[in-house]
Amino acid sequence: MADKSQTLPGRGAYLCKNIECVVGGCKRGFSKAFKATLPPVDSGRLLAELGFEEAG
Repeated sequence: MADKSQTLPGRGAYLCKNIECVVGGCKRGFSKAFKATLPPVDSGRLLAELGFEEAG
């Protein structure tokens, strides 16, 4: 879930605003950022939620 307003409670992971960063986070970075094993993240859905026109 993208928190563009940065107001949701809990721990988050910060990404720079470019497609490569988001896709890389979906592939390998979120598990490391949260120090936990996470289920796969749909990069296309996250890119759409963040307002990118083309999901690649």
